[in-house]
Amino acid sequence: MQTSRERRLQVAERYVRELVETGAPAAFILIAICKLMEAEDTEAVAGITAADSARTGFERAFFPALPPNFSATITSVKFNTPFIGSCVKSVMTGHGVTCPDIAADNEFDAGWRKLCLDSGLRSLQSVPIFGAGGKTIGTFVLCYAEPSHESRFDKELMAVGARLAGLVLDTGNFRVMPRQAPIQAAE
Repeated sequence: MQTSRERRLQVAERYVRELVETGAPAAFILIAICKLMEAEDTEAVAGITAADSARTGFERAFFPALPPNFSATITSVKFNTPFIGSCVKSVMTGHGVTCPDIAADNEFDAGWRKLCLDSGLRSLQSVPIFGAGGKTIGTFVLCYAEPSHESRFDKELMAVGARLAGLVLDTGNFRVMPRQAPIQAAE
């Protein structure tokens, strides 16, 4: 027997697939995915990053619950080592990355830590989004306002968010979108 959460996630997936099939703007769909995942974990902030086609940096970032400067700053990030932040490491390694306490972190760039902390984020997990060819094309991210052990991050929710975002990022309508500041979804 299905749980109510499983039914909600199935409804969310049908909704996203319908939006993709009807040609809804990719930015709208990606923001909707973030909002749907935040509705499942009301303490979380969800986000999605999209790598450029050459996989040299982030083309777009969607964090609708955060100030627009957060997404704009993430969009300017290039992929280098040492890794600037969790999303870069996740895209480049193809593995999930958890930062349980951003303030105490020493692995990532000080500017990345400051951006996160100034935005009220204290912990996060980034998981790769894979395209049809198996390459990483972005990340799905859940963030919290307090330090959090890796076990707090809901693996099922992370997997659903990444899979749904992959449906959008892998479509042609994303790559032909004009570059603009991420739009905020209507409440």
